[in-house]
Amino acid sequence: MNHLGKYQSYIIRNPYSYCFRLKVPIDIQGWVGKKELRYSLKTGYLGIAKQKSRYSAGQVQAIFRVIRKWEFETVNLPEDKIRELINNYIKQSVERINNLFDDRPGDDIPPFGTIAEYDSYISDLDSIRHELIANLNIGNWEVLEDEIIKFLESQGIKDIDKNAVEYQRLCAGIHQAEIKLLPIEKRHRLNDFSYKKELPEVFPEVFDELPEHGEPSEPLDKVVMDYWNEKKTTWKPRSKTDIRRALDHMVSFIGKVTHIHRVDAKVMREYKQFLMSEKTSSGNPRTINTINDKYLCFAKAFFNFAKSNQYIQENPAQGILIKDRKKKRPHEQQDPFSTSDLKLLFCDSPEYGKDNHKKAHNFWIPLIGLFTGMRLEEICQLYVTDLVKIDGIWCFDIKEEEDKPDKSVKTGEKRLVPLHPRLVNDLNFVKYVKNIPDQKGGRYAKPFKPKQLLERTVLKLDYGIDFSHLKKSKFVQK
Repeated sequence: MNHLGKYQSYIIRNPYSYCFRLKVPIDIQGWVGKKELRYSLKTGYLGIAKQKSRYSAGQVQAIFRVIRKWEFETVNLPEDKIRELINNYIKQSVERINNLFDDRPGDDIPPFGTIAEYDSYISDLDSIRHELIANLNIGNWEVLEDEIIKFLESQGIKDIDKNAVEYQRLCAGIHQAEIKLLPIEKRHRLNDFSYKKELPEVFPEVFDELPEHGEPSEPLDKVVMDYWNEKKTTWKPRSKTDIRRALDHMVSFIGKVTHIHRVDAKVMREYKQFLMSEKTSSGNPRTINTINDKYLCFAKAFFNFAKSNQYIQENPAQGILIKDRKKKRPHEQQDPFSTSDLKLLFCDSPEYGKDNHKKAHNFWIPLIGLFTGMRLEEICQLYVTDLVKIDGIWCFDIKEEEDKPDKSVKTGEKRLVPLHPRLVNDLNFVKYVKNIPDQKGGRYAKPFKPKQLLERTVLKLDYGIDFSHLKKSKFVQK
């Protein structure tokens, strides 16, 4: 855009005061009956005149939009198309700036022929930027209107409804772009070309810097789609709904055209802060558990997938989960079981004393909790492949995995839990697990040393209770 030629203040000076003046667009001059609107602002002070003129310009533009309502055929501009048009406008503008010093005739010739004109133009760029910011705030697109219409025509779009919401969004986006472009043009004209390496930071959706490995990365929404298509068949229906909602929410915040390598730890921290500050439909903030379990854990699993498939080098959501440091309320605190309590449960109850459990998991879950100290939520989410043998010792391998994001409880921990001999030898728990149908096989053992955990902690568990009657249970493999 030729900024000097487009700049208007809507103010002229007569011998007695300042006046408001606004050119009526050609397309509605027949309706208005005038080519120009002019009236006194009734003040001799320039500052007051500027305020009044900007307010008047906003009001007049609103009237113009109403007049145009039936004068233009509506052109449908979906959100994706609006963003594409704005990006194209930015690309063309940057190209124009980069070619300002080319020795080519035509529009690329600078709009000044003397040093005085040049100095005046450099000074005016700041005023133009200020004017655009003001117009953006009042919804007045007149300064750039001719430029926008010309640009749309170059993109094959004509007869657009200037009163349509889509057109307003497009104009606002182009104004926002110009506000960022003006300092770039000023630096270029001052012979400072360092802005070129900063373009990916100023316009990340348009100009992509290369990641460290030297190859351009995929847009975020493309990787999300790849993740979804690969993993969706392994998720439960309820998990699919939760995961889809969480991914859409994250993509909406970050921007679906953002290249995934640009999503760093800072972006994810900002997203976490947004989750904490955003109000739900009920008007209340989200709880820490909801943020962790319904949003951040799925984000972490997604970026694990992206890392494993070499879309990115590091997971920007690593360690993103929020630690809830609130103490439990008195009614949430529980006293430890006494020996008599345990005897009542595991010996005298009809379920264990007479082997009346109807489901195998009802039999095993309390016993696993008793001899491992694991929480109920952790036990209920164990997979067959979580049972591993390391250095001759059977253990539960507790960790979060990218291929199991349907685990609703995330501990943020990676640890091995050795199994007590009571479970392994007396109750033959390993054999029970191996006979579970449709298991998918263990995983490779990792170089941890669970033997010390077994000897120093697990083997010291002695509740003073005779569990020998449990060997006769129908759920214990013979």
